[in-house]
Amino acid sequence: MKWKIWGGILLVILISSFLWIKNNQTIKVEEVADDYVIYENSGGEYKMMIPKNWSIDEASGSGVFSTRVVFRPTENSKKIGNLAELSVTVVPATSTGSAFSTQAEFDEWIAKPDSAATMDGMFKIKNETISGKPGVRISELASVEEKNTKFWSSTSWLRIDGNNYYINMLGNGPGDFAEESSFAWLLSKFEVLPTN
Repeated sequence: MKWKIWGGILLVILISSFLWIKNNQTIKVEEVADDYVIYENSGGEYKMMIPKNWSIDEASGSGVFSTRVVFRPTENSKKIGNLAELSVTVVPATSTGSAFSTQAEFDEWIAKPDSAATMDGMFKIKNETISGKPGVRISELASVEEKNTKFWSSTSWLRIDGNNYYINMLGNGPGDFAEESSFAWLLSKFEVLPTN
């Protein structure tokens, strides 16, 4: 089964290059109104609002990324269109050599016009502000050849003090405005925490 999506590419880069270590720490969530909770990652780097009862799979890395958290809807949780997973990966400034990791690349994507595409099928959706910082949203649509199923990925990338934050939304079927508006709302609830 072959499919190529930006989130998948990022995930493959991270997994193939580095050892994942599951965190045994207690996951911090605070319940809020309207079936949502506020999640704070164990590294204390950020907090964000997610639907209540979504599964939370947090891992810390050795070497390149500090944390990667994957959130998925469950049978007992709110669904967001065709969204299959939401993930946040934090890559510290000391890690280099990967695609989408340098200030120069970030500046290049920020300067591109909306809908600008690359040779490998990625395209810029828009510039955005996340947690008061500039970011860029990049997307890709790919097909699975065997089943002719569409998969899509939309990643918001921001850099803070040289660290890269990748917030990825991944789904199947047609990606539409339900996912896009929900993703925008979730991003508006993403907060980078001050470092000590």
